[in-house]
Amino acid sequence: MRLIRGIVLIVVVIFIGTVACAGVMGAISGAAAPTYSSNVDEVWASETGAAAVNNSPAKSKSNLTVSQSEAVESAQNYVDVGQFSKVKLIRQLSSGVAEDFTKSEATYAATHIDVDWNQEALQAAELYMEIGSYSRTTLIKKLTSTYGEEFTKAQALYAVDKVGL
Repeated sequence: MRLIRGIVLIVVVIFIGTVACAGVMGAISGAAAPTYSSNVDEVWASETGAAAVNNSPAKSKSNLTVSQSEAVESAQNYVDVGQFSKVKLIRQLSSGVAEDFTKSEATYAATHIDVDWNQEALQAAELYMEIGSYSRTTLIKKLTSTYGEEFTKAQALYAVDKVGL
C-alpha cells in the first residue's frame, strides 16, 4: 500500500509539474496555457456544445476579473489533485515558476474555492503515514512547518487525531 501511495504522489507531482511547465512554455511562446476543468458539467458542455450548468459560486459573480476567475479554477484544480494548505496553495498560485498570479489573485482564489482545509491536512497526514513512521509531534511539525505543508496548528491537530496519533 505504501508503494501505491508513493506512486500516486509521484504521479501528482508530475501532473502539477506538467501543468506548471505548460503555463511557463505558453508564456514563453505566447500561446495560452491549457486549462483543466474540475467541473464535469463544463467539460460535457464544451464537448457537446450544450449550455453549461454553472455550480461555482465564485464564477457566478459578474464582478470577477478574468485573472481572478482563472485563479479560482486553478486553485480548485490543485486541491482536487493534491493536498494543499491555504498558505502553500497561495504560494503555488503566485509562484513565478508555476501559475504567476498576483498574491492578491491567489489569496482571493484560495478563499473562494470548495475546500475543507481539515480534510486537506488529513489527506497529507495519511500520505505521510503511508510512506513513513512518525510520532505525533513529528507529524504535527511536518504538517505545520514552513518547510513542510504549512497547515495551521488546529488543522494539524485535527489530522493527527484522525490518523490515530
